[in-house]
Amino acid sequence: MKTPTTRATRRLAVSLAIITAFAAIVAHAETNSCAKGTCSCKAASVVAADASLFEIDVSIVEAGRAALDAAGYFGTNDVDAAVLHERLLSRKDAKQRETLRVIAHLGEKDVAKRVTEYIYPSEYRVRLKPKTEVDPEKFEMREVGVTVHAETNLIDAEDLFALKFDAEIVDEPEWVSCGIVKAYEDEASKHNVPMEQPIFHAVRFGADVKVSLGRSYVFSGMAASRKGNDDKIILAFVKVNRFHPMPSTNKE
Repeated sequence: MKTPTTRATRRLAVSLAIITAFAAIVAHAETNSCAKGTCSCKAASVVAADASLFEIDVSIVEAGRAALDAAGYFGTNDVDAAVLHERLLSRKDAKQRETLRVIAHLGEKDVAKRVTEYIYPSEYRVRLKPKTEVDPEKFEMREVGVTVHAETNLIDAEDLFALKFDAEIVDEPEWVSCGIVKAYEDEASKHNVPMEQPIFHAVRFGADVKVSLGRSYVFSGMAASRKGNDDKIILAFVKVNRFHPMPSTNKE
């Protein structure tokens, strides 16, 4: 049975979708016009290139050990990441959690995320008389979803790069029953006041590796001990390329 306090706590979990967007610098060509005749011409927009700008594409995949074994993940230390990615996505027992793209200048760290913000009460004031009441006093926020940080640095002239990468995957909260053990009207004794609090199961991992442009890499999976399921493993498939914005279409 859900108590009024339980329902009030759940209503305090507010979600706000955050979408990461990347802006490109666009240089518009001059408008061409005809002094005589009926034509009115305008050149297509041109996107300014930036040789120091890179894109790091990340695909987060969750799979069980059976799926990874069947796809060849445990069979060799030199598994082709692109092939492994394709094999896993063709299986029903593997799941692509998220795809993100980090856009960053050479030598600078940037972030991409697709998360929901949960705001929940963390401290309460408890009253016992004339009836039991619980009033939230402080709140905390936790981002649920996928967050990726990435940074590239050129190692040599042959397009070999040092890639620093870290990711955090946070699941939807699991609400568990807790007890508020102190009431303001009676400091000497303890009282159990039924409440629910969120538990956020998270997986964090990263790497500092050498990569070549255009080649796919898979970062070591990490067992996700979430909600009692130790069989799931999280993998990050990563590819680094120079960032080439698409030319914008001018409809004027």
